[in-house]
Amino acid sequence: MIRPRFPRFPLFPATLVPGLVAVCLALAPVPARAQDEASMLHAGRASVAEQEGDWKTALNEYSAALQSDSTSGYLLARVIHCLFQLGRDDEVMSFANVLWKRDSTQADAAAEAG
Repeated sequence: MIRPRFPRFPLFPATLVPGLVAVCLALAPVPARAQDEASMLHAGRASVAEQEGDWKTALNEYSAALQSDSTSGYLLARVIHCLFQLGRDDEVMSFANVLWKRDSTQADAAAEAG
């Protein structure tokens, strides 16, 4: 029986995702303070959920915090991290592109640093 040959390398190798998540987390500075109490409350709950390995709850809480503070690169990076932990690679890529475009100055500096 002849088996069909599949390409050895997929179009989007999963090995790129961990590095992409690491770059996104490095680009997003830790916030000095949250925009408002709601954002801070959700981010705190998300942090606890992350430590417990409850990635779905962490994602929901970080998403809620991001709605309150839509300019936060840190919160967007945490959303990307949760999506990665949940194996949602397509969403990781789309959110990473948003973060990359938003923080292009920091991204250029990180690229030059190697």
